[in-house]
Amino acid sequence: GQWDMPTIMTDLGGLERLGDPAGAIARIEEYNAASPRVESNPFLPLLELRRLALLGSLQGFDAVRAPIVEFQARTTNTDARAYADELRADARDALTIFGERATRLNQLADFICHRQF
Repeated sequence: GQWDMPTIMTDLGGLERLGDPAGAIARIEEYNAASPRVESNPFLPLLELRRLALLGSLQGFDAVRAPIVEFQARTTNTDARAYADELRADARDALTIFGERATRLNQLADFICHRQF
């Protein structure tokens, strides 16, 4: 259907590759508005985590620190945590070209995923 997960993930990937985090956030919010808010929907935590990461890229980590900590405290979705680790690994891979200058960003990724520096 119109709101199935493969469609939104493809949309988000395209928007992110185009450098449009605001568009990706809007697409997540559109999906959330049209999707049932049920605990059995495993995609909602994944999309919330992705939305927070996108917001952080626009507004800085301090703007999303509290929502990320709250997300970690309330989620028990192992898929969301696995996805967080996957995003963390992708971020670390992308930052390798910056060497030591990427230390703070790597620490940020560690904090987001594991609440540790």
